[in-house]
Amino acid sequence: MWVKAHTPVLAREGAVTRLLAALRPDLVPTVLATDDDRCWLVTSDAGSRLRQQIATADDVHRLAPVLVAYADLQRAAAASSADLVAAGALDRRSPRLAGLLSVVCDGPVPPREEPHALAPDEVARLRALVPRVSELADRVSATVPDSIDHSDLHDGNMFVAGDRLTLGDFGDATVGTPFVSLVVLERSLGQRLGLDPDGPELDRLRTAYLEPWTDLASRAELVELARAVRPLGLLGRGLTWRSLVAGLDDPALDDFADGWPGYARELLDAFRPGGAPR
Repeated sequence: MWVKAHTPVLAREGAVTRLLAALRPDLVPTVLATDDDRCWLVTSDAGSRLRQQIATADDVHRLAPVLVAYADLQRAAAASSADLVAAGALDRRSPRLAGLLSVVCDGPVPPREEPHALAPDEVARLRALVPRVSELADRVSATVPDSIDHSDLHDGNMFVAGDRLTLGDFGDATVGTPFVSLVVLERSLGQRLGLDPDGPELDRLRTAYLEPWTDLASRAELVELARAVRPLGLLGRGLTWRSLVAGLDDPALDDFADGWPGYARELLDAFRPGGAPR
């Protein structure tokens, strides 16, 4: 078995995992028990981390089967978006996303975040992005329906036991633009293995992930959308870090107090002419 002690902000993982396991029991671990008062979760053991088999760029292809299965899960979960939000997945559905940016721009700065806080001109520039975020979210949702976003998708949360591949750790899960799941994966592999987000290794993974979506648009259109949503992925991760830092009185979180300001500055860069997420 596998035991996890959550922070209260992420204590929704058990209910969300149960819903997803009902859709893809071969991919999602079985929830054996939860204790909501203590924010504890017990699941079936998923095996060893797939990351142990990903040491160089030549090994990255091992991730493709998990990504295809995950895309299939997202396709199946789209019809259950409201149920997933009700279970506790963070609501980042396309019609709400720009409003969430407005709220965080107009809201107070958590005390522990003040040393890293955005300057007034940065906040003003972020607020000016609200219409562009809304336009981008609407553009993507016109082709690809909102669904589950793991929000921390990388090879450290993928597991292998014999022939079975499993995806775990849905604590950060949101419901929104599904393609933003690739943002964390690209960043993780880029930082660990030095891969270019648009290089051949990640391009092959992106192609595998997008295959289950090709009934909705051409492959070229899907690739373009997957690249276009990168700023929305930055926004989503930043909002999650803000909720963690603001919602918990834990000195250990001081080390992560630059989460929202850092992602917000990347978001500003991404919307500059010729800009792209770092």
